[in-house]
Formats: sequence, structure tokens, C-alpha cells
Amino acid sequence: MSLLLAPAVWAQDGSLRVQHAQGETRLPARPRRVAVFDLATLDILQTLGVEVLAVPKAQFPAHLKGYSSDKYLKVGSLFEPDAAALRALQPDLIIVGSRSASKYAEMTAIAPTIDLSTSTQSFLASVVANMLTLGRIFDRPALAASKAEELLQATRGLQAKGAKAGKGLLLFVAGQGMSAQVAQTRFGVIYELIGITPAVVAGDLPPPRPSAAGQPAAPAAGSPEAVAAEVQRRREAEQRDQQLAALLANVKPDWLFVLDRNAATGGEAKAAQLLEANKAIQQTPAWARQRVVHLDAPSWYLVGGGYGVLENTIAQVGRAFDQQG
Repeated sequence: MSLLLAPAVWAQDGSLRVQHAQGETRLPARPRRVAVFDLATLDILQTLGVEVLAVPKAQFPAHLKGYSSDKYLKVGSLFEPDAAALRALQPDLIIVGSRSASKYAEMTAIAPTIDLSTSTQSFLASVVANMLTLGRIFDRPALAASKAEELLQATRGLQAKGAKAGKGLLLFVAGQGMSAQVAQTRFGVIYELIGITPAVVAGDLPPPRPSAAGQPAAPAAGSPEAVAAEVQRRREAEQRDQQLAALLANVKPDWLFVLDRNAATGGEAKAAQLLEANKAIQQTPAWARQRVVHLDAPSWYLVGGGYGVLENTIAQVGRAFDQQG
């Protein structure tokens, strides 16, 4: 942290070299016209009181709803920045990350671009690094350092509680199914934040399903092939349910943390109902002791490593630990 917090200053020629996930970018001057395609970055910039010019058209979680306003120009989506709109806008800086990171090279042809994707291997350190980077770029280094230290202190407090809480299991609920998540993955970074011992490791889980990109086109509705595909889909769903039941019986999690994809994407929340109906869930120590925490799905599914998301999650899980004594 002493290295991360070390001050970085603009050069005498007014430029700043910024290290980021895809290398180094030189900013010739402090940017004023900024386009951001990463919601975690918007979360941090909101915390630092930094305004931006353009954002993607997206479904913003509650604490970032302000960015849906017409005050902010909409220049593409989280996955596909609108290159033509950006060229017309002539931004001083473009920030990508996560879903938009693959467009980094394309964006650098339009304006100086940095990638502030977070790491699944050292999640908290990457969040703090992004906060300090943004603080330097936008002339708020002291505020960024102060907020970073507040975040780390709050995290250490939660991790101290998590270390005594036994084993935790993160469940990702999508549609009618649910899957266990391991550490150092997109959602599994939550284990690092909470400080609880993961109940599962990668070797405990069945092999991942083949990517849809490598699958043949869906058969015509009502055809014999479509009927056979539906039978196979149900068989695979039953098999996944059986595998999860066996896993739960084996690892016996003390805590369950739940993310509901439906709730994250604007649909009807299904997680509570599915857990209530699942006999394997009901037989876990977590369920018996009412140690089930439904995390804010829009924040974690859409944002991830933002200051507001982490602050809210730390408070929520900390309260749950305190209530259990």
C-alpha cells in the first residue's frame, strides 16, 4: 500500500503516464472531456466527485441511476462503444474495463484510452490502484487516498469477522438453476472481500458446459430436433441439480451468499423462491441457522469493483455477521 499511495505528479510538460491493465498511456494534459464505458469506474468517479461527458446506454444500479439522465451523452453500450459518436465527441480520455476491455485497441485510435479492469487474482489491490489512478488523473489524490484507506479499514474489519465465520458458499442463481462459485472468479472475488473460507474449490465443481459459440444453430421450433434438444436440456438441468445437492451435502456451508441474475437484469427475482424449495439447501447448516445473505445483484452483476458497491456490501455482510453473534 505504501507504493500504491506514493504520490505521482504531472510532468513539467503537463503530461502524465498512466499504468493500467493493458499497458501505459500518456495523457498530454488533464482530461476534461471524458467517456467512460466501465460502471466500476463510474462508481469511483462518483465517489471522487468527478463529472464525465459520456457513458454507455446501460441499466444502471440504484446508486448510479444518475448516469441514465440525458445530461450524459450515450455513446454505445457496455460491450460496444459507438466509434463514430466518440469521434464526433472528441474526448480527451476514454476509459474501458471489464465488458469493454476488448475494444481497447479500437478506442486508442480515437483518443488516449486506459483499461481499468479489476483483477480476480488480487481484486482489492486492483480496486485501490484504480481509485488512486483516477485520483491522480483528476487532481484528487488526497481524497482518493483517504477513500482507499477507509475502504481498506472497513474491509479489514469485515475480514476479521469472516475469518471466524466458518465456511461460506456463493451461489449464482440464473433462471431456474443455481451454481456454486469458487474464489478468484468474476463473482468469487466476494470471498476475498468478506474474508470467509470458501466452502468449495475448482476441483469440487463439474466441468463447465461448452461455450454456446461452438454449438450448432438452434433447431426449428416444434421439430423432432427441438424436442430432443429440450429433453437433453432438462436432463442436464437435473444432473446439475443432483451435483449441487451432492456438493452441499459434502461441504456443509456455514453461510450462503446469493446473487440473483434475474434481479440484476430487470426480471423477477427468483433466488429466494428457489432456495426455499430446494431440499439440499434446507439441509445445510447455513439454512438451519438463517445465515443466508442475498447480495445486491444489480451492483455485483453490472458493476463489481466500484467503491459504492464494496462499501454497501461490507456494511450488509458485517450486519449479518453481527446479528449472528
